[in-house]
Amino acid sequence: MSWKLAQLDDPQLVRLYRILSEMLDSDAGDDQRLEEVADILAGRAERAHTAGEMAHDDLALDLVDALAVESNPRSERMRELMRERGWAGWTRPERLAEPPG
Repeated sequence: MSWKLAQLDDPQLVRLYRILSEMLDSDAGDDQRLEEVADILAGRAERAHTAGEMAHDDLALDLVDALAVESNPRSERMRELMRERGWAGWTRPERLAEPPG
């Protein structure tokens, strides 16, 4: 639980949670806030990748991905935005071998 509290000291993560919460309360199809979410997620993924901290629980993350795609149409747009930033996926980011040109 202490790591959860430590996350609240990270302004970028707090901003991410705030944006996601606002988006859940909205029914906008192509929400412009997705761009900022993708920037934050890609930046965090890059730092974790560089630090060697990319560990995944495949089953749990596959279920989260499936739920997101089924429950919110913006999920597919988020995948596209992450690919534009060099990452496949957003709940389980994996560095693309060839970043999009």
